[in-house]
Amino acid sequence: MTAADRIDVLITEMVAILNDHGEDRWAMAFGRVHEHVAVGRSSADPLSVPRLVRDLLHMFAGGMGTFGDLELTLDDRPARDATTQLHALSVELHEVVRSALRPL
Repeated sequence: MTAADRIDVLITEMVAILNDHGEDRWAMAFGRVHEHVAVGRSSADPLSVPRLVRDLLHMFAGGMGTFGDLELTLDDRPARDATTQLHALSVELHEVVRSALRPL
C-alpha cells in the first residue's frame, strides 16, 4: 500500500469517527483534506499527497481547541474508546506523512 493509499484510509476512518460523534466541524475540515487527497492521488509525483497533507495538518495545530485536545462524546457521555482510536489514527497519519517525506 502506498503512502497516499494509507493516508486516504486513515482520513476516511477519522471522518467516520468524527461524524459518528457529532463533530461536524472537524469532520468537514478533514473531509476537505480528503478531497485534496483525492485530487493529489492523480498526480504522477508519489510525494504530492504526503506534502499536501503535511501542509494541511498544520491548520489543526493551533488556535482555540486544537485537534489533539479533542475529546469525543456520545449522548453527552465521554467516548473514551473512540477518542483513543481517533488519536491513534491521527498519530499514524502524521507518521505516514513524516515517513513518506523523510529524506532517503
